[in-house]
Amino acid sequence: MRIVSLLPAATEIVCALGLREQLVGRSHECDFPEDVAKLPTLTRSRLDSSLGSEQIDSEVRKLLARLRRAASSCDAPPAPNLAPSRSRRPACAAP
Repeated sequence: MRIVSLLPAATEIVCALGLREQLVGRSHECDFPEDVAKLPTLTRSRLDSSLGSEQIDSEVRKLLARLRRAASSCDAPPAPNLAPSRSRRPACAAP
């Protein structure tokens, strides 16, 4: 089995289940256990992590607006069979 983890918690769970050798890719945020850093990074942040919370909020709003415009122009959206994710909750960016 070839596993790709795009959530840090999922990476930790996969490794805790003894499936570390099955991991073939990770997100830029996955950094534990430490040896996963050797895996190919499949994502990157589009935001500068040194920005303040108000600037981050503004940039996220701009990115979401662009995504909505792009999604509304799609003729036929993809129909995945499986899309693992986590529950949705509000973003936390305290000023």
